[in-house]
Amino acid sequence: MKKVLLFARDPGGANVITAMEEKLNETYQVLLWGKDVAFQKFQTAGLPVQDIGKKIKEINLETVITFVKQLNPDIMLTGTSADDMTEKYMWKAGEKLGIPSFAILDQWTNYGLRFSKYGVNEIAKYEQERQHEYLPDRILVMDEFAKEKMQEDGVSQDRILVTGQPYLEWFRQKVNEIDKKSIQEYHFSHTQGKGKLIVFASEPITKTYGENSEYWGYTEVTIFEHFHDILKDITEKGRFNVSVVVRPHPKEDIEIWKERLKNTQYITYFLDNQTEYKLAIASADLIVGMTSMFLLESALCGKEIVSLQIGLDRENSFILEKKGLVKSVLSKEEAQKHMQSYFQGRLPKVKWDVPENAIFNIERVMEEWV
Repeated sequence: MKKVLLFARDPGGANVITAMEEKLNETYQVLLWGKDVAFQKFQTAGLPVQDIGKKIKEINLETVITFVKQLNPDIMLTGTSADDMTEKYMWKAGEKLGIPSFAILDQWTNYGLRFSKYGVNEIAKYEQERQHEYLPDRILVMDEFAKEKMQEDGVSQDRILVTGQPYLEWFRQKVNEIDKKSIQEYHFSHTQGKGKLIVFASEPITKTYGENSEYWGYTEVTIFEHFHDILKDITEKGRFNVSVVVRPHPKEDIEIWKERLKNTQYITYFLDNQTEYKLAIASADLIVGMTSMFLLESALCGKEIVSLQIGLDRENSFILEKKGLVKSVLSKEEAQKHMQSYFQGRLPKVKWDVPENAIFNIERVMEEWV
């Protein structure tokens, strides 16, 4: 049986690799490795993962080449981290050792950056050069839009294949399997049967972009403050209760969020990074975020969503805006009207479908190489 090395470091990469793992187990000997947040996500999912950080003390190109040579896989499938080099070293190792490598793009952002020597906190340097020193044999992308953006960044179309996004296909199936009792219990445990349940999906903008945290014109902190002020004003005028579950991104410091959340007369906050996020989405009446995968997942489930990007001062990267399915909210005044529309029952649910058969498509591409 041929061996496939699966690896991810970021949460998004862990998602797409998780979606592929079960299917690949049917025809390959799967070697699953993870790092940092991805390793933790694999463990939480109950997958037989090993921590590359315990195997390699200092991760660099030479140590990763040695690592891959020892495992001797027939093929490699990875995520695409935007601020870590491990996957990039694996692609180089595959090139040196003659092992085919494939990388799955999980999000509609930072297209070419993921294949450069730079991280997100050095995005200004990347935009000046747009060089792609680290490339797998094939980059597997979600749709034609993503392919076009990759090409605009200078990545050769010969390396890009449109396969669909395996995690979104897998995710919708798993959400549909959640029983109604669990959904009702989660909703009631936070609202006590009074008022709406809103989930605020945060993003690690401050941590990821570092000194360049104002890159988008906002951070998760400024967006949450606007959201809080607007919700406080609306609930005080209307005198009704709202419960808000804040979901920090796995990369965020949860202690900072504990200090940030302050209940008001009508708003009760809950910090939840433990509950299975699929259950949180299925139970919510509304999901508010910026541009994260959490927001896309919610839209895929037919939920009412709000993309708050107050202060945005560059091209909007939110894919649902680009597809004409959602209009991002860019000002506080607009956000006030948007939230009022929701409570008045005038905010439409998003109708978004993704290409099907992504898992099958990726498996078929891999089979052609081994």
